[in-house]
Amino acid sequence: MLIIVIYKLKSKKLNRKLRKILLDFGKPVRSGVFELRLNSKQLLLLNNQIEKIVKVLNAEDFLRIIKLCKSCEKKIVTYGNKPVTLNPLYYIV
Repeated sequence: MLIIVIYKLKSKKLNRKLRKILLDFGKPVRSGVFELRLNSKQLLLLNNQIEKIVKVLNAEDFLRIIKLCKSCEKKIVTYGNKPVTLNPLYYIV
């Protein structure tokens, strides 16, 4: 499934930590936005790693994880030279 992660964290340390986690699962589209192509096990692993960060968020921070169904993926309109992530670059085992 295609997962979109959007975040804005005030702490640079937390920002770097979250980015490092997300880079293990997918690729950035731009600053604070990632597209991840994950299966259910990978999504569970991602959620477990993100739980540590979520516990220390303050009122100014936000983190959204958006799961897109196959039907919704087909409705994505993209302009420019960055296509929607189709296949993972690697698999987490």
